Amino acid sequence: ILLEPFVLKGTTPPWGGQGTDVHWEKFEKDIVIRAEIVKRIAEKYNLSFVPLKEEFETLGKKYGNDVWLVDGVHPTPAGHKLIAERLEEAFLKIK
Repeated sequence: ILLEPFVLKGTTPPWGGQGTDVHWEKFEKDIVIRAEIVKRIAEKYNLSFVPLKEEFETLGKKYGNDVWLVDGVHPTPAGHKLIAERLEEAFLKIK
């Protein structure tokens, strides 16, 4: 099972570091390339592919990006739950 890479526009968390908003254009461009590569690998080796990018983007627009990803990259508990649910769904489809 391969998970699609994802990123949201995120701000610097309270404890420091940087959010993805600092270099957003690069993050946004690179994640599309990486997602395409992962999807091709899944297809080539007949592996399950779990799309996450579009769902995170949709939920981020609806509830706010920081609900799902702390800094645009690292999942919050809600983000981890979403990933776990999609991973479980893919696992249960394996024959």
